[in-house]
Amino acid sequence: MTADALDLARRAVACANWRWMPGMLADTGFRVLGVGDDGACTTSELVDQASYPSMSRREHDRSLSLDYAIPDLTDPATLGCLLALVREAWGDRGDAGTVSVYAMRHPTASSLGVDEPWAVYVSPPIVSGVSITGPTEAAALVAALEAASGSVTASGSVTGSGPGEGA
Repeated sequence: MTADALDLARRAVACANWRWMPGMLADTGFRVLGVGDDGACTTSELVDQASYPSMSRREHDRSLSLDYAIPDLTDPATLGCLLALVREAWGDRGDAGTVSVYAMRHPTASSLGVDEPWAVYVSPPIVSGVSITGPTEAAALVAALEAASGSVTASGSVTGSGPGEGA
């Protein structure tokens, strides 16, 4: 991972609305298979089979805290989970009459000379929405998670207001 990618992943983990979800990939190379009520993750890391020769494949999966790990934001499944966290943080329940959150790349960004071609749009049903941009999809999603948490950094551009701020 580059220094910028590491910084972006650390910003995501620092958000109040962050949590590990099944399907996410950690920078350690372990995929999260499940998350317990205590936050401990069952991962794809296997315990030493020689020490436990009678274990089944399922028993090999380790349950551990991923407090030391950061997400791999280049992984498609992790990006999908990050989008789900952003939707949850902004109150998108997926039904009519609620906030709608979606991410998209501006189709003509390069021809317009746009520095931050990715945007996360938060569209409340009645009041004006919020647009949060970033140079990559991951950056826009992290900035949207930060905005929902009330901790926007200089690297994300936000137009509108966050949850609980008049939106």
